[in-house]
Amino acid sequence: MDFRVKQVAPPRDWSAFEDLCLAIFRDEWSDPLALKNGRSGQPQHGVDIYGSPRAVRDMFYGVQCKGKDRGYGAKATVKELNEELAKAERFSPRLEHWIFATTASRDEKLQRAARELSVVRQAQGLFTITALAWED
Repeated sequence: MDFRVKQVAPPRDWSAFEDLCLAIFRDEWSDPLALKNGRSGQPQHGVDIYGSPRAVRDMFYGVQCKGKDRGYGAKATVKELNEELAKAERFSPRLEHWIFATTASRDEKLQRAARELSVVRQAQGLFTITALAWED
């Protein structure tokens, strides 16, 4: 059966979603040392997971994981994207790219905001951003 035909439900627990994101981005970045940032209750500066593409330690990518929709009772919003982005500005060392990953369904407004912010930020020499939905 073609995987794309089957709809897989997001995890019911936000920490399981974080675990799933960690596994995905370790593979995507080819970085077996990508890690969760701190522990629950500690300031994370808008970054739940961080790692380096191709395990090159002179640059870092960050991921903010947000459990939304389907059982979480909330939607991902542009306002929340901006709030978490502002926190990610304080992550040290400075990020090269930041991902807002959510269990929410794909949303054109959120995607457009991420694209537009990314273009402006890149022109300013700041890290770029991507919004990923559950379908992604």
